[in-house]
Parts: sequence; C-alpha cells; structure tokens
Amino acid sequence: MYDTHCHLNDDIMLQDIETILSAAARVGVDKIVVPAWDFQSSKVSIDLAKRYNGTIFASGGLHPFYVREDDDFSELESMAKTGNLCAIGEIGIDSHYKTEMRWQERAFKDQLDIAQKYGLPVLLHSNRGYDRFFDILKDFVGIKGVMHGFTAGKEVLSRGLDMGLYVAFNGLITREKTRRAKEAASFAPLDRILLETDAPYITVDGVPQTMCRPEHLLSVAESLAAIKDIPLQIVQEVTTKNSTMLF
Repeated sequence: MYDTHCHLNDDIMLQDIETILSAAARVGVDKIVVPAWDFQSSKVSIDLAKRYNGTIFASGGLHPFYVREDDDFSELESMAKTGNLCAIGEIGIDSHYKTEMRWQERAFKDQLDIAQKYGLPVLLHSNRGYDRFFDILKDFVGIKGVMHGFTAGKEVLSRGLDMGLYVAFNGLITREKTRRAKEAASFAPLDRILLETDAPYITVDGVPQTMCRPEHLLSVAESLAAIKDIPLQIVQEVTTKNSTMLF
C-alpha cells in the first residue's frame, strides 16, 4: 500500500524511523510520500528518499502556514530541477489561518508554476477559502494533484474531481463522529481516492495523538472498505494503482 502523506521528516518520526518503516512493511505499507512544510523539511525529505530509495519519495514545498511576503522559491525550483522530488507540497490556501492571504496566494501560484514547469503533481492543502483556491488552480491547466486530508463537503469534492484531482482520506474516517469526511469518502469514486495517514499529526481511532504511524494506514483502508461496502483487497489494490499513476 501507498501512504501518500506521512511526515517522516518530523523529529518525532526521525528518531525511530527504522522501527517505523519495519512496522509499516509488516502490514503491507511499502511506499511513503513525505511532504514538506518549508525548505529545510524539503531537504530532509530528499535525504530520506535517497537513504530509503524505492520506499520513501520526497515532496518539497512551503505550507501556507509558513509563507512570508518575500519568499524566494529558487531553492525549491533547484530541488525540482534535479529530479529529487516526486511532488510539490504541501501547498495551498488556508483562510482559517492568520497568514496574510496575499502572501499565501503568491506562494501558491509560484509553487504551482514550478510543479507545472517540471511536470510534478501537487499535494494540496485547503481549509476554507475554497473559491480562491479553485480560482487559482484553474489557471494551471493540466496540473495533477491530490486534495490531501479531505474533510470538506460534496460540493468542494465535486469541484476538485471535475478538475481531475485525486482526493486523499486519512484517520478521520476511522472515527465515530467525523460524518462529513465519511460522507465524502462514500461519495468519491474509488478510482480517484488515495490513502494517507498524515502521521504523526492525524491519528486513527484508538491511537493516542502523535502516535500515528504509516502502519495505521491499514486502519484507514479498512474503514474505507466498510464505508464503500467492498472487500479490503479491492481498496488496497485500487488505491495503490491510483497512487502509482499520480506519482
């Protein structure tokens, strides 16, 4: 299986990475995309991908929480140019956060430019501000990507699917009271769904906060199978195929 969003570059994960990867492999999670939130974490992702070639895949970018007015993306472009990245991200718009919106929009556009220039998919973060998010995206014709950690409603999901995007679900669909995420998972076509943990930040039901690991992707897959009322094996096969096509 493919964990399409796991922060192995976080210090909590790095200190025990060998154990984490071994536990993931035992449940069939053998490919992990490591997204970044700033340029330093992008470098760590690349180092991990080189160290664990074929298992870890690096993504680089500047999360909307971390953008500033004078950000320079030449370093990120250099990373993309070398072929060390499988994606740009995570990037996007978050109007719930207090970072200046004009800074977020500029950073989003500049990073989408890099992704389009080098033919890389994007890991998309969006929280509220969906109209502006889609207005910017529509100017980048043919861009590939995934709306990560999806928790919005069917209207937002439909707009993303109409643009050719994938949608990723994480441990939220394993919990009892996350109705909207489960409804979106039920509505989304299986051939456009990816799985992720967003470890260590988003946990699955029954696992303490910050203790989520790639191995818990199996719980996400099991919950999606229950929501869709299909065999677990089908979920594993199709989401792995989807991930391979995107990355």
